[in-house]
Amino acid sequence: MCFLRLVLPALLGMLCISTGLAQTDLDEGDNPYAREDAFHKERAYLGTRIPGGARVRALRALDRMLLNEAPQNSGKSPRRGVSAATDQWTLIGPQPIGTGSNPFSGRITAVAVDPRNSDVVYAGAAEGGVWKTIDGGASWTPLTDTQASLATGAIVLAGGLSNAANLTIGPAPVVAPTGIVSAAYPVDAAVAPGSIVSVYGTNLAPVVASASAGALPSTLGGAIMQMGGSLAPLYFVSRGQVNIQVPWALAGSTHVVLTHTLGTLSSEPVTVTLTPYAPTLFATNQQGSGQGAILISGTATVAAPAGPIPGAHPARHGDFLEIYGTGLGPLKSSQASGAPAPSDPPAETLLPASVTIGGVPAVVNFAGLTPGTVGLYQVNAKIPDAAPVGDAVPVVVTISGVASNAVTVAIQ
Repeated sequence: MCFLRLVLPALLGMLCISTGLAQTDLDEGDNPYAREDAFHKERAYLGTRIPGGARVRALRALDRMLLNEAPQNSGKSPRRGVSAATDQWTLIGPQPIGTGSNPFSGRITAVAVDPRNSDVVYAGAAEGGVWKTIDGGASWTPLTDTQASLATGAIVLAGGLSNAANLTIGPAPVVAPTGIVSAAYPVDAAVAPGSIVSVYGTNLAPVVASASAGALPSTLGGAIMQMGGSLAPLYFVSRGQVNIQVPWALAGSTHVVLTHTLGTLSSEPVTVTLTPYAPTLFATNQQGSGQGAILISGTATVAAPAGPIPGAHPARHGDFLEIYGTGLGPLKSSQASGAPAPSDPPAETLLPASVTIGGVPAVVNFAGLTPGTVGLYQVNAKIPDAAPVGDAVPVVVTISGVASNAVTVAIQ
């Protein structure tokens, strides 16, 4: 049995990039200024905007009213508790932006000072993004002007390092209730413990980040995802998509709650239905259809028509194929969440898997996890002599009576 080597990085790369699946309707009409508009509308004169200077005039009127109602205060304003005669303030900034009847100024919601260098300071504005100074405030550089939203809720420095910061940029993350799908076949909402899953939503991470080789982390790009109280290992995070492994600890559960946390902000909980077996096969188009992620066993050659995929060529009758997917369920041996699969011996599926190639049953000599990977299954099957030939012969894997999506293989 030969396991994927040269092509494995490319296949795993599918798990560490956005699949290109259309983002949910949550992105449509996303308005980072809606909260501000609602705030002002509730306080505006009926049918109009608040006139410039109205708040200052209202406060002065309030002072006069309180002074008239409380002469015993001897000239002191009950509202501020200081002498009206000496109530003098000097404006030192920031200066309002804009002119005319509607000037406005920024509101700072978060400040973080580098513990190693007090001249390095990060400041977050309510709707102005995150800024950084390295000279004690003499000059500032914007850090988040390219973000979809500039609303900032909190700033936390990472490990006290002067050149790194985890920024929590609101609004809170949102997980689409129908956006939890197989990473191999993103129209399939079936989710099995140990499988690779894509989670779609908005504001899921402030950066695009992929896990390095080896064990998967439980936090990536400042993002954390939990399922049923267990931390989910992370392959990839971005603003609209996160790829995770469903924790093995959830085996036996039927319904669990998923939450996504980014800094101090958390998504609303989403209930996920689990099933023991949810086999799905990877395809080269990252959509689970068409040419499958299938190698000719003992080689790094994709069993596809020659041309579109470098080095690919059709398989022949009698060749063994390595078919890659996820969600094939429990194993004969225990496996830790996020840990690479063993090679000696390899981790085999608890139940046998069956394969049809062109509708013809094939001999299977292995079904289990691909050594050195996380959540990636492979099934090794021999092309039967009765299988049809062609550039797009369908392949289906079945386990515990549950059939996978159909992908194709080229046979000559």
